[in-house]
Amino acid sequence: LGASEDTPELQDLQSEVNSINLDEIARESDVLLELDLEGSRDVLEEFYQEADEHLESIESALLDLEQDPEDSDAIRSMFRSFHTIKGVAGFLDMTPIQILAHEIETLMDFMRSGEIELCVDLTSLIFESRDRLVMLLQQVYEGLNGGRQPDKVIAVSDLIYEAKRAILGVRHVGLVAHANEGSADVIRSETDAPETMPSAGFQAAI
Repeated sequence: LGASEDTPELQDLQSEVNSINLDEIARESDVLLELDLEGSRDVLEEFYQEADEHLESIESALLDLEQDPEDSDAIRSMFRSFHTIKGVAGFLDMTPIQILAHEIETLMDFMRSGEIELCVDLTSLIFESRDRLVMLLQQVYEGLNGGRQPDKVIAVSDLIYEAKRAILGVRHVGLVAHANEGSADVIRSETDAPETMPSAGFQAAI
């Protein structure tokens, strides 16, 4: 993308892109869900009910967006749902739910601000993330009703990886646009600058 690619900000961003490692993400996020069935049972039950409603709301909003990709109410609704799920899951130390919801929430924030438009790939990513959260929530349900800890890892690292790359892609476009705008401002200022006035000595000589 020309000289703007050499700016320090873009170089830092490229380093971030290069540092995204699927194996590292998997080590952090593809772990068993741990439920505090004794100390936090009431909170877990409340979380299950609330998260179930939010996941239904997300599905409904996605269907609305398929009809109208610019439906700002649907986008804001999904952002709030992922934000709420992330927050309570973090409080309860439910790592895979918290990390996945956080990444999709961040992606939704870019959509909410108009910095990214919904496309087929992003719709698929959000749908799949919602479905994976449903699977994790089912483990919460089974834990509450069966009194046992989950014994199967629900992998979410692939979705987190794709979300991170999409987020960095949005930031890259923004930085390039900003750099190009700055270059254009410099060109305009040079073009519009008045001719240099002669020095006092030169005027006297004339």
